[in-house]
Amino acid sequence: SLVLLIQHWLKSREYPKVPVSIKSSIILYILEIIGLTIGLLLGIKNGGGYVVVAVYISMIVVPSIIFSMEEQKELNFPHLVERFSLIIIISFGEMIVGIANIFGKYPLTLVIVMKYITVVLLFGIYVLQIEKLMNHHQSVRGFGIVYSSIAIFVGLTTLTVSFSFGIEPDVNWLFLKLFKFWGLFLFFVGLLISDKYNKDKYKIQKMDILKCFGLFLIGFLITLSAKSSNYFVLNFGAFSTVALIFIYKINFIKTRKKLLKF
Repeated sequence: SLVLLIQHWLKSREYPKVPVSIKSSIILYILEIIGLTIGLLLGIKNGGGYVVVAVYISMIVVPSIIFSMEEQKELNFPHLVERFSLIIIISFGEMIVGIANIFGKYPLTLVIVMKYITVVLLFGIYVLQIEKLMNHHQSVRGFGIVYSSIAIFVGLTTLTVSFSFGIEPDVNWLFLKLFKFWGLFLFFVGLLISDKYNKDKYKIQKMDILKCFGLFLIGFLITLSAKSSNYFVLNFGAFSTVALIFIYKINFIKTRKKLLKF
């Protein structure tokens, strides 16, 4: 935050009249530094952790409110999507590395194969959304892509951590189930947010959302039905959720193409 503050302050000196966006950013970074300092000084026992979390949440929400009040400006949307896609692809790479570490410690099993296929299917769903469904040629502010990418990134990171949790002998299985599906939920919510940038023919309807939620719920219930230490059912629930939604995505694209021919 301090580096970004200095960067924006130096940038502001280049303008005879400082733009509102730069002024707002400088104020927000100052408030963030003050809030984080207060949180660190209070410490976790005195509620400092809550202060830090509140500061970070506000830094995600407030900028969109402030900058939405500015005049609409053209944005290099394909460039923005490309930048955030690189971050997401790196996250997928970290997931593969996490699974590879398990390969090195344990023999190849069906559970490990399911984990790998789950990651591949998640990547396939993401590529379909970004490359096939999204309209890259539009003039928008792009806040939706920013928040969408944050949700997807946090979701993938959560899933990556859940892989390592699963091999711990003293893991809380209920927490692991909820933690894994929380990661999947954030991933799919991120994709849902990015739907506003889809091509007109690929805009999803309320019924599509309900169907995807139903498929997600099926996998979640399968996972909850597993006994505390049934590692196979735990991973099968996540695998079935991702596989069903991937198949639904493919069918969604084919159906829309057929409708356009008539």
